[in-house]
Amino acid sequence: MGEIATRASDQKGQFTPAQAARLGVDRVTLRRDTRNSVVRSIRHGVYIFKATPFSPDEELRTAWLSLDPSRTVAKRLQAPEQIVICTTSAGQQHGIGDFGTPQHEFYSANRKHTRAKDIRLRIRTLEKKTLKLAIGYH
Repeated sequence: MGEIATRASDQKGQFTPAQAARLGVDRVTLRRDTRNSVVRSIRHGVYIFKATPFSPDEELRTAWLSLDPSRTVAKRLQAPEQIVICTTSAGQQHGIGDFGTPQHEFYSANRKHTRAKDIRLRIRTLEKKTLKLAIGYH
């Protein structure tokens, strides 16, 4: 789990089973480490190390990570126009206004489906020059 811990540290302690598999960590190991309280599942398909401190935007980051589980945050930030936080979720993330939304809202450059009831996707392509931040990963 050493390599996945390093990867997760670059992603605020979070990682996906697909990312773990690329580093040689199988689902049996993930289940064992969950049972032993090394990691915990925070959303279907997203784990976090138990030692990671709580962050107010943890749910939003987790939702964003779950939408493209095989690519790392670093790879995704090289093409951030693919899936971007938007509307009231963006306002809440950046402390603008007093929004309370039950759904995490994202723009996606391509049609994308999710079963998560707390995620809303809208199709929109954004120019790179309009993108300054991607969910607090700088």
